[in-house]
Amino acid sequence: MSMEYRESFLKKELAKIEKGLIEARTSHGSYLSIKDLEIQKKRVKAKIEKLLNAKEKDTSLCFEELGFDALIVDEAHNYKNGLVFTKMNNVAGVQSTPAQKSEDILMKTQWLNENHSGNIIFATGTPYASPYQH
Repeated sequence: MSMEYRESFLKKELAKIEKGLIEARTSHGSYLSIKDLEIQKKRVKAKIEKLLNAKEKDTSLCFEELGFDALIVDEAHNYKNGLVFTKMNNVAGVQSTPAQKSEDILMKTQWLNENHSGNIIFATGTPYASPYQH
């Protein structure tokens, strides 16, 4: 993704965290949830700073310039560890630190949704335990 899009994406994520912090503080959220949101905020700010410092260095083609209008992802379960901002902490299965590849695929899918009406297919052959099986 281009540096500009990544910066915009991270600033939107930062705004979500700040909104969550305001809500947590006004609704007297737990100390741990506020602390977790502050940690997430610090991580995103560090990413933005790192990105701004690296702007002049990257001169390669970016995803937006390659002309993609659709995305088909096989083995989609490999991208499940995206960051979820939540005021709750210690929820089983909810990641507090995202995998970089999950953040990258999220940026690409959001860009495609914004520019090409969401031509995105995620596929996986990984079985899961359904609560409806007998």
